[in-house]
Amino acid sequence: MEFSQPAHFAVLGGDQRLLHLGHLDEEIEVGQVEIGCERFHDIAALVLFEDEGAWLILPSDPVVVEELGCLELRAGREAGLFGAPVVGESRCLVNHPGTSFYQLALCGNVPVFLGEEAALTHTLVYPITSRHNAAGHLEVDGCDVVDLVAEFGSPLMVYEEKTIRDQCRRYVEALREHTSDYEVIYASKAFSSVAVDQLVLEEGLSIDVSSGGEFYIAKQAGFPAERIFFHGNNKTREELEYALSEGVGFVVVDSFQELRLLEGLLAERGASQKILLRITPGVEAHTHSYIETGLVDSKFGFGLAEGVALEAIREALASPNLELVGLHAHIGSQIFQLDAYRKAIAILVELIGQAHVGFGFECRYLNVGGGLGIRYTEEDTPSSIGEYATVKVEGVREEMTAMGLPMPRVLIEPGRSIVGKAGITAYRVGTIKEIPGVRTYVCVDGGMSDNIRPMLYGAQYVGMLANKADVPADATVTVAGKHCESSDVLIRDAVLAKPEPGDVLVMPATGAYCYAMASNYNGTPRPAVVLVNEGEARLIIERETYADLVAKHRPLKG
Repeated sequence: MEFSQPAHFAVLGGDQRLLHLGHLDEEIEVGQVEIGCERFHDIAALVLFEDEGAWLILPSDPVVVEELGCLELRAGREAGLFGAPVVGESRCLVNHPGTSFYQLALCGNVPVFLGEEAALTHTLVYPITSRHNAAGHLEVDGCDVVDLVAEFGSPLMVYEEKTIRDQCRRYVEALREHTSDYEVIYASKAFSSVAVDQLVLEEGLSIDVSSGGEFYIAKQAGFPAERIFFHGNNKTREELEYALSEGVGFVVVDSFQELRLLEGLLAERGASQKILLRITPGVEAHTHSYIETGLVDSKFGFGLAEGVALEAIREALASPNLELVGLHAHIGSQIFQLDAYRKAIAILVELIGQAHVGFGFECRYLNVGGGLGIRYTEEDTPSSIGEYATVKVEGVREEMTAMGLPMPRVLIEPGRSIVGKAGITAYRVGTIKEIPGVRTYVCVDGGMSDNIRPMLYGAQYVGMLANKADVPADATVTVAGKHCESSDVLIRDAVLAKPEPGDVLVMPATGAYCYAMASNYNGTPRPAVVLVNEGEARLIIERETYADLVAKHRPLKG
């Protein structure tokens, strides 16, 4: 079947940004769609490439849609709502009734499937069901963000359930394509809450914790202790005693001091414990130095120099109370270039081979860490989950095969890439201060107390006014927080619709390491957190009050 390009298909230049979900797999999957529950039609999303002609991408499974042109499309592993042509009875009907839709990944030049009312108004960094509603407001999975702020106050963190579940499933599916012996472990330091821990548990993930507090939250969420991996470079005696008393599944040991402390605690109990040793492979991860954790000069893990890691393996194997089941390495976070992972795997497997020859070490678990980056701006270019899984699993397989050793269980620890895109933060605009010839400051009712990342390591964000989603963004401003620090700037040179006091300003991609690192600086209560799904918003963390700020304080006298 051949299609000519309809006049109302616009082929965009590569410098134009479209809303989409991620990677476009170059494959065609045939299926059917039922329109209005009456009849089946073959459907095809026509994707035009300037140099390659047209691709037809079809859904793999029958789906039911109530409106023509609004359907669930799966192109490879990427799914989203889409305004698509419907093919039937020897005709091609291109229809989009004005509902929002998701655009496939930018792979060269891509057509816009537009009716007159439809508008491309989002970027790559918002939750997957984000759209502009009839009121001209930003909406996330049926919940108007302006209404959410009116109900729950601001600042407000909004998480979209579908994005979190979708990311969990993509990781599971991606690993399953390469091996049946794997484990996806949610790195809860990215965002630890009872509700989100329960959500990832429902999706079949295990969890890693980096403190006694994160361990407690995971237990409150119902996580079986045997599926908890306890990390941390300075676990206290009390934390280890607590974890052991709860039956922790795995302790990831970070130092000789911890190794001996843990051994002593187990000897007192007459118990044994499965452990992994954290190895520092000495690999540069091509990310910010503050979140690069695999270098030689690192506070984390056992280094390779002068046989330190080998000695740790020997000592762990010699202990009657420690069951060394594998190794762990995490080289950093927000990583785009996958070659660093491959280098780290080669180094780890070489160490495994040396320990196998020297001590008979059998590596049954190889935890190759997390760290996959996400988009914070449209210019960011992270690798896909599929590419990440291929490098991790096939890298381990190739190296272990070359070493003549059996394939271990492959463990990964995604955190940011599970929850990062799922979260947005909504603020109220307050003071607007123009400095002629310099810049305009737009001040919001939060800042470094709820998102320290821009101040801590120069993290870049974009923003929009949720109550002016359809208004052209033509004002360049600097979005500043309310705190007593000149560095309290959330977005420098943000391009927004003209802001006014009372507007609702939204920053996307704040789902990871924002609430997790929030503080009460300047006596600021931490924000509320809601989880949205199918038009309903559930409060999952209450907003702190002024009373909460002093609840643990005691007076000088009395």
